[in-house]
Parts: sequence; C-alpha cells; structure tokens
Amino acid sequence: LDANTGKVLWAHEYPADYTVSYAKGPRATPAVTQGHVYTLGAEGDLRCLTSKKGRLVWKRRFKEDYNAPTPTWGHSTHPLVQDGRVYCLVGGPGRAVVAFDAATGKELWKQGTTKDVSYCAPVLYQVGGQSQLITWHTGAVSAMHPATGKVLWEVPWAIRGGGSIALPRLKGSRLFLGSFFNGSLMLQLQSNPPQATTLWKSP
Repeated sequence: LDANTGKVLWAHEYPADYTVSYAKGPRATPAVTQGHVYTLGAEGDLRCLTSKKGRLVWKRRFKEDYNAPTPTWGHSTHPLVQDGRVYCLVGGPGRAVVAFDAATGKELWKQGTTKDVSYCAPVLYQVGGQSQLITWHTGAVSAMHPATGKVLWEVPWAIRGGGSIALPRLKGSRLFLGSFFNGSLMLQLQSNPPQATTLWKSP
C-alpha cells in the first residue's frame, strides 16, 4: 500500500488449504531487504517477491519439498534474511532448520530434528565476536553456524504444548528464554569453544 494514501500498489495471492485448528492467517511477519520481500504462509508456503512490483521470484512449499507437518497453529516463525541466506524453521527429521539462498531459493543446508517445529523465529546473535544462529523448538535450544548449519551447542529442553514462542534475549553472555508451561531458562554462553550451560531454570 502507498503509505500516504492507502492505494494498493501491488498484490500477490495464491490458494492455501488450511489444515490448522485456527483456519486464518498468515501469522509470520514478512522480511524486506535489498528489493525483495520474503513471506511465509501458515501452511508453509515460503515466497520471495520483488518489493517494487510484487513479482514472484521463487517459492518453496514445506509440505511438498520436505514432507513437513503443519504446526497446530500454523507456521508462525517469520523468515530471517541475512548475508544472502533465508533461515526458516521447517520441522521434521534432519530439517528442523533450513537455510535457503536468498536469490534463488536453493537449499544451502538443513540441520536438527524436532517433532514439533514450534513458533519461535530464528535469531542471529554475536557471542564473543562469533555470529550464532539461535533456534528454539519444542525439544531444545540450539546455536548453529550461520553459513554451514554446524551445531555449535545445544541444550535439551522439552516444551509442553508447542510453547516455544517468545524470542530468546541475549544480554552480555547470558541468553534468557521464557515459556508459558515450562517457566524460564537462563543460559550462560561461552565463545571459545562455543558452548552453553544452564545457569538457572524456574519451575
């Protein structure tokens, strides 16, 4: 929309058969960078459009490409775009997190296994001068190398009810996570070598 007048400048539509309990959407915030818009629909439709005209550049469909089940409340983790890569939580064995080429949609790497993909978006943090891709699903909180997907550290944490939602917050070398059913978790991070230990956990 035109920010001053509300006039529709362009629109992009596609059919989506909702299988989730709350059949409305989408939920994820689009990412906009370098003349492109990246969107993720509730049923796992990942699309790259030009921001000027709304032209479709590429698309991926998690159900077809990865046989990924749709979470109970739909895919809600917004795509993270950084350094020419698009990071998404997809879900399933060996594909909890998938990195795509931002220009082409080609898969660059996939990593991790989770039964429930959860609703917490991936985030990039600098820890001791090293960039770490932090992901939190219903089985664990993990840090991966952004370029390769190599797991730098992982702390198991079984979350009830798909309650991995809120973005982990970094303060200094401490990473805080909070959930509705499982309380809070504070991790102490170290950079050389990369590792995380539990500082405290609330009931």
